[in-house]
Amino acid sequence: MDNSKEGLKARKLAFQDPEAYVLKPQREGGGNNIYRSSIPGYLKSLPDESHYTAYILMELIQHPPLSNSIIREGQIVSGNVIGELGIYGTILWEDNGKILMNEEAGWLLRTKGKGIDEGGVAAGFGCMDSPCLV
Repeated sequence: MDNSKEGLKARKLAFQDPEAYVLKPQREGGGNNIYRSSIPGYLKSLPDESHYTAYILMELIQHPPLSNSIIREGQIVSGNVIGELGIYGTILWEDNGKILMNEEAGWLLRTKGKGIDEGGVAAGFGCMDSPCLV
C-alpha cells in the first residue's frame, strides 16, 4: 500500500470493497492480519497515511468448503473445513540486486474450520494436515 500506482489502487479498494480483502502487516511471524469490514476502521486509526506502506492488501481466496474431521486439543471435531497449502521459498541476492539463489524450500498443508480467518497452527487456529492422493 505504498505510493505507487498499484499501492494507491489498493488503498482505494481497501475502503471501497473491504469484504474481498485481508490487510497484512509486512513483518515476519504471521498473524495480526485485518480482515474484511475491519480494514477501513483500522486504516483510519493509523496516525497518517504514511503508515499504510507497512501493509499489503491481498485478495481473499474463496475456498470451496468441505466436510471433514480434525483433531483439536485431543478431540475429534467434525464440520466444514478449509485446506490451505503454503509454499515456502528462499532467495539470496547481492547488494547490486543480482540473484544468487531463488528456490522452493518446502510446503505446509493445514486445515482449519470454515469461517476462521487466522490459520496459524501454532496459535491454535489450524491443524497440520497431509494430502491423500487418489
